[in-house]
Amino acid sequence: AGRRARATRIALSTFAASPVIRHMRSFAVASTSASTAHAVRRRHPVATTRRVSSRVSARASSDKEASAPSTATSGRGGGTPGSWNLGVAHSDANSTDQRSFVDRLFKAYPTLVAAAKDGDAAKVASLMDDMYVAAPDASTKKIRDAQVRAAALEAIKSGKDTTLKALLDRGADLGIGESDGGGDGGEGGALIRGAASAGHAVVLDVLLDTFGLEYMYFKDAKTGRTALLCAAANGHEACVARVLARLMDAEERDDGRRATAVVDAVDVDGNTAAMLAAKNDHAGCLNQLRGAGCDMEIARESDGATAMAIHRARVLSRIRCIED
Repeated sequence: AGRRARATRIALSTFAASPVIRHMRSFAVASTSASTAHAVRRRHPVATTRRVSSRVSARASSDKEASAPSTATSGRGGGTPGSWNLGVAHSDANSTDQRSFVDRLFKAYPTLVAAAKDGDAAKVASLMDDMYVAAPDASTKKIRDAQVRAAALEAIKSGKDTTLKALLDRGADLGIGESDGGGDGGEGGALIRGAASAGHAVVLDVLLDTFGLEYMYFKDAKTGRTALLCAAANGHEACVARVLARLMDAEERDDGRRATAVVDAVDVDGNTAAMLAAKNDHAGCLNQLRGAGCDMEIARESDGATAMAIHRARVLSRIRCIED
């Protein structure tokens, strides 16, 4: 009996180890797992889908982070001029020094613009000397120059000549090249006419010194106005005085005909600077123009009105108002 039992156990062990039995066991385990998973999905379909989606999203996010450099703590962006992706990221030398330099620029940029706008020349000088130093290469220089240019344009817009000078003295490039001067003077002409229109006399002087006196002669493409016409129309006596002084200097340098043409130039409506000053009751500007030799009797093509006639009509109108 003992020998039969031992023989039976050996036979069963041999049968259990056979390939057929192993395959049957694997199939049974797989079937049981599939049945269990199917039952779970039937009971909790949303939870199962959510877990699968979470795993897929986590895997995709991990792959994306591995393939792209992180800028979470870099401080780049925020609408500041100069693009990291178009600058350092595509540079031949994408070094730690470059990244550190650009990160410092983007952190300092809001302070630089605010100081330029507020006229804080000391702060601008400090930032330029400490932060906006020479760039490591051409790509980072583009970012630096773009930010400094934006600060300078903010100073011009705000009429802050001290911060504008501080930026220009430290190499700010306003991006106005020799080819920029077209029929209207391009961006340089627009900046000068804008300063004259806003009454920023010292800024106007700085811009004329920077760009050149020829920008006095350029007219706006839409209005036909020069810097002198813009200043006279808005009653900015200091701007009128500065332009006239430069025109008189040009006249002394044998450019008198061109200077006279600017003084008596007309806009698209046929108005001279004297007509605009008279029309808007800017007596101070009108007197300066008369003293500079502006022709008060040039007739406007549309109605034949002259600067003197417009002035007399305005004076009579004010007298009637007083009498009434």
